[in-house]
Amino acid sequence: MQKKIMIKAGVTGLVAVALSLGAVTVAGADVQPQSTDAVAVGSDTVQYVADFVADGTPGGLNGFNQTNNARRIFSFDATGDASGRASYQSGTSTALASTVVLRAQSKPVIRPNGSGAGIGALLADTNHQIDFVRSSRLPKASEQTSGSSFGGIHVYKIATDGLQIAVNATSGGATPNWNGPGGLSAAELVSIYSGAYKRWSDVPSYTGAVPNDAIVPILPQVGSGTRNDFLADLKAANGGVDVPLAPWVKTSEEHDPTAISALAAGTQTFGPGDTAPFTNKDALAPFSTGRDKLIDTGYFGTTPAPNTVFLLNAAAPDGNAATSYNLARTLYLLARQSDVTSTTPFLPGGSLNLVNTLFGTSTSQFGKSLSNGLFTAAGVTRSWADLGFASAG
Repeated sequence: MQKKIMIKAGVTGLVAVALSLGAVTVAGADVQPQSTDAVAVGSDTVQYVADFVADGTPGGLNGFNQTNNARRIFSFDATGDASGRASYQSGTSTALASTVVLRAQSKPVIRPNGSGAGIGALLADTNHQIDFVRSSRLPKASEQTSGSSFGGIHVYKIATDGLQIAVNATSGGATPNWNGPGGLSAAELVSIYSGAYKRWSDVPSYTGAVPNDAIVPILPQVGSGTRNDFLADLKAANGGVDVPLAPWVKTSEEHDPTAISALAAGTQTFGPGDTAPFTNKDALAPFSTGRDKLIDTGYFGTTPAPNTVFLLNAAAPDGNAATSYNLARTLYLLARQSDVTSTTPFLPGGSLNLVNTLFGTSTSQFGKSLSNGLFTAAGVTRSWADLGFASAG
């Protein structure tokens, strides 16, 4: 699948447009962008905001593609699954690298999955198949340097989101159904992800029923902006020193609740003769508050089902946090500076280029207050700003 929202919302209108342009010739064929369309790739965290702004919401709010059929936005999902999950090799936990056709009459390429992969794809895109990148992190200074051939990477803030710790939930999602405490501080997360805390009995002041169970820490895939931000925040909590990850830290597609809820019970081996049992009630992962809201609306039906994870919100046992870990995050769209200054209009009869039409000004499609409902439907808050050539790390 190339663009999930085409199925979730606006199927009839967008497929009709595709047929009128000759992009679809047989039933079930994927719609492929023409050279005049806008193409985005990158972050899983930002993809549903881009989907809704492009194609509207299931609740009936219109997006760009409903009113500007001459030029369309194609925001390719980070994975080949419509619900933001990874596909895996049969019987393994090895994620498959799905492919996508970025432009009509071009060959398939590996689908960029995550902020880092999206930025990397933009930097390697000598044929200009990608117009902008969804990112939940700022470009690195080295990436800005690599983009000097097109004037650098121009950064636009479009929304704010949160990052909390997700755990297994009770039926209905109102309370946690897990073996850990009601909240965790950044310092405790440093000890968990580094392996200093292996069992619940290692957590000071733990009063739960299974002190000998193994703690199961989960991280998003490499290249994920969520992973980058979470580890950077743990580094800050660790006195500015990178947190060495314990070898038993598990990896999953970011914001996939089934990585927790569907985790099979097992035994964790820490070393020779050092083992401990675990269940899904021992698992935790950083999770987008916006994605959690979107899942709980029932947007994805049962894949994933609403209310299968709970975001911790109580005090941490170490007393260092009145409420559990919660990182405020910014969501971005990134473009070549050469596209920011382009004099080529995006819409027929218009005067604004692609960037300024879609997200380069406070009155653009992503920037204007009239789009607030589209952002809210995706679980995040619209907040536009031109950040220029911002970078971090």
